[in-house]
Amino acid sequence: MNYFRTNLYLFITLLIGITFIFNFCNNKTDDKTTNQITTNKTVSTENDIPNPSKYTIEQYFNMQSAKSPSLSADNKKIIYRTNETNTYQVYLIDLETNKQRQLTNYQEPISFAEFSPTDPNIFVFGMDKGGNEKTQLYLYDLSNDKITQITDYPKCFHNFGGFSLDGKKISYTSNRINEQYFDIYEYSLETNKERLLYKDSGLYFVNAYSDDGNALIFGEALSNFDYNLYIISPIDSQKATLLTPHEGEVRYEISRFNQNKPEMLMLSDLNSEFLSIFTFNFLTQKLEKKFSYDHDITSFGYSHDGKLMYFIQNDKGYDSMHIYNTETSEIKRLKIDEVTGIRDINISKDNKFMVMNLSISSDITDIYKYTFENDKLERLTTSNSNGIDVRTFQKPTLVEYETFDGKKIHAWLYLPIGAKKDGKFPCIIIAHGGPESQFRPFLYASDQFFIAKGYALFAPNIRGSTGYGKTFSHLDDIELREDSIKDIVKGVDWLKSSGYINPNKIVIEGGSYGGYVVMACLTLYPDIWAAGIDSVGIVNFITFLKNTSAFRRSLREAEYGYLDKNKDFLEKISPINKIDRIKAPLMVIHGKNDPRVPVSEAEQVIKVIKEKGGIVEPIIFDNEGHGISKRDNQIQAMNKKVEFLDKYVKNK
Repeated sequence: MNYFRTNLYLFITLLIGITFIFNFCNNKTDDKTTNQITTNKTVSTENDIPNPSKYTIEQYFNMQSAKSPSLSADNKKIIYRTNETNTYQVYLIDLETNKQRQLTNYQEPISFAEFSPTDPNIFVFGMDKGGNEKTQLYLYDLSNDKITQITDYPKCFHNFGGFSLDGKKISYTSNRINEQYFDIYEYSLETNKERLLYKDSGLYFVNAYSDDGNALIFGEALSNFDYNLYIISPIDSQKATLLTPHEGEVRYEISRFNQNKPEMLMLSDLNSEFLSIFTFNFLTQKLEKKFSYDHDITSFGYSHDGKLMYFIQNDKGYDSMHIYNTETSEIKRLKIDEVTGIRDINISKDNKFMVMNLSISSDITDIYKYTFENDKLERLTTSNSNGIDVRTFQKPTLVEYETFDGKKIHAWLYLPIGAKKDGKFPCIIIAHGGPESQFRPFLYASDQFFIAKGYALFAPNIRGSTGYGKTFSHLDDIELREDSIKDIVKGVDWLKSSGYINPNKIVIEGGSYGGYVVMACLTLYPDIWAAGIDSVGIVNFITFLKNTSAFRRSLREAEYGYLDKNKDFLEKISPINKIDRIKAPLMVIHGKNDPRVPVSEAEQVIKVIKEKGGIVEPIIFDNEGHGISKRDNQIQAMNKKVEFLDKYVKNK
């Protein structure tokens, strides 16, 4: 929701005070120096801030943001995605003139856009139809604004892998041969011809080309916590060599060739609770840990010449960036206050600056530029807040509570402006999806609207969440599934003891796996809840596993249980078989084109509750998939949510 048009209400002053202190790390990871960049809002007293309840749903959902920057080969242009229209489309900034223009204008959202590493006029973008996630790839030529469709298999999925370093070809995977598996393809931008690079029975994803384009690293997903890496070399051989043989579950995820060296770098949790950066030497076949912390490294990348390397750490939901000089072994930590996400880093070819996407817990997501020489951070896009005073955006407090077996659960608590411990606030507990995910305090329009209307929000990272170590992420596997629901219930106990919350007005809301959590909470602990909102949620593990996209089934069975071995257990934990226990009113939201959790999951719940005379309010969108991506649909759904919760919770 980020934009470049100056808004009178967005007068955030970015105060930059940066002092870089170099720490010679000699490949060690205990760097102690930090680069402080502080992003501050105008200091205000509570009386200065307007009452946010005056703002409408339309204002919140017409806020804009900018994301996914990609820098051109000549360092003069940036493309990015923003939602100025009904959906996220591709826009361009000319860095020399600071002029912006819209490049695409489709009814469907653009899922990604990436510049060629050599041609400043060429980029590739992806788009699906109606939220079905069956992305097709397109080539855009800025010299004549011509768009060429690269793939035209509307019933198949395509996952973009990237450009070769010479910009002459791209790689991607698709399940067009067998819907259960993804094979690897290459497309030549010179001949406009496609060829099949590798075919086997696997769920493959492309990582990177070698410098000369004659080798390709790709990964295979065995489960959501078990990955392998392979190399095709030479690239015409159609033969792959396994690089990461291992026992048990190990993640070998993002990998990159190390320029000018016979090695690659990768993320892995080998023999560790957390993701670290490893090097793999092709000559010695040795794997060595390079950077490691007591929390996950979530991404990394290089400058074009390989002299600079960046990596991002996630510590309790906040991101920090490290810049590593590969020639001097010096490392800097760039720390920006309240940053919950640093994404899509692009280092210019001359190593003078980088552009990135910054998300701040109480500010709109935008595109930023950081200049190395003078340590200057500047905001390239100033997204439109649509008349909402940004000082009303509430940031959360990270709290910790003890759950039923003594383990600690982290949760984010949002309170309305001026909240007091008078026990009056209705509260919405947010259950995140995944479950291999983590609630991080990004600025969400829906969250800020509910806070403005007097609701507290509570977002626990229950067992099964990522970001807290490998062991924690497995504490909800198969037979342990309902232990995660107990974590939610203990969170309710904490809320009641906090003094802020009305114990009779607690709501559970979640999407995808979080939708299962909603239904499990309502059926296992029916007396706790004033209402529930299930978005694209699982209610019947048997029908879900049978009907989800074929290639996803094996991944999800590893988490939830296997149809052939655990059927009785899956039946037991499926909320659909306990629907008669529900006492609270329920809202069900779904998209008809959902390829992950089929709409039949929602249809089952709606049918059974209606038959039993319960309260259920359905919202089914014909042109959406796994979530709501179109702004008009988001506004419609939010209006219905507010009416539902005001009726059954807030005003009851």
